[in-house]
Formats: sequence, structure tokens, C-alpha cells
Amino acid sequence: MKTTILKLIDEQISQECDYIREHEQIKDILKPLEGQIISGRVLNKKRLSAFDVDNGYTFEFYSKYGMFHIKGKYEHLIGYDSEPVIIIDKTDGVSRGFSYFDGCHGSAAQARINQLKNINVDKLVSIFGQIKDNFDNLCTLFGDVERNNLGSFHNPIYYNILRAIKPNESKSGDKVRLSDFYFIRK
Repeated sequence: MKTTILKLIDEQISQECDYIREHEQIKDILKPLEGQIISGRVLNKKRLSAFDVDNGYTFEFYSKYGMFHIKGKYEHLIGYDSEPVIIIDKTDGVSRGFSYFDGCHGSAAQARINQLKNINVDKLVSIFGQIKDNFDNLCTLFGDVERNNLGSFHNPIYYNILRAIKPNESKSGDKVRLSDFYFIRK
């Protein structure tokens, strides 16, 4: 389990770094254009293609639902109809800026990297290892129910027993119900 978790952490950090890398590329595109009104004329294909790298995708500008985006490998929000000026960092009264709009690929991505670097891996392994073991056991037990002819077909009180284990299940609006575990039995 520890190897799996460490691999998942490394993959996520790599993904977040990729977000940040492209976020910084978009910043480089926008810097010389600061103060201009966001439009397809300003963010034309020729200007955007100058920033394309040999990575299998190109940058393109589009506007949809009152929002302005630059799409590369990921989609980056650069402004709104209500804030149509190209600004990198917040400017009072003009725009909250690209750094704010695309925070999920910039500052928030960096925050997620910091969280992952500081996460207690041993605690993750312990807790999620127990979840995995208990989940596997639960799946096996539901398989045992079926193998021993104790499911709903052979057992008229099958659902009553499940409701006794988890009372008010159908009334609580649970999205995952105990009876659903029948479908993942081992």
C-alpha cells in the first residue's frame, strides 16, 4: 500500500507541476498585452502560436458564457465580460487578474503540491490500508451471503437484516446503500 500511495503522490505532484508550467506559459503570453481589452483580435492564432511548444497541442483563445479562456493542454480562465481587460495580478477597480482567475492551475496547484509534500504518508498507509482491508472483507462477506444462499432470493428477510444493520437507510437519501454491496461481492 505504501508503494501505491507514494506513486499516487508523485503522479499528482507531476500533474500539478504540469498545471503550473502551462499557467506560467499563459502568463508569458499575457504579459506584453496587459491593459488591452480581451478579444480574439488581441489573442489571435498568430500570437498564441508563437508560444506553442513541441508538446502536441496548440494554444487557442475562446469566449463562452461571458468567460474568456486560453486552452492549451488545459483550460485557463483569463477574464470575464465584466472584467475584460488583460491583467496578470489584481488591479483595484479593473480586474482581479489572471493569477486569481486561473488560481486552480497556479497558486492552488502550488498549495496542493505543498500539501502532498507535507502529508503524513505513514498515517495515510495505516488508515487507507485499513479501509482497503475492511472493504475487501465486506465484499467477501457479501459473496459469502450469496454462496450460502442467504441473499434476497433465498432469504425473505435479507433487506430487513440490511435495514437493521443500517437503520433508516432508504429515508436518509444515502447515495451508497448497504444493499448496493451485493453488486461488488467477491
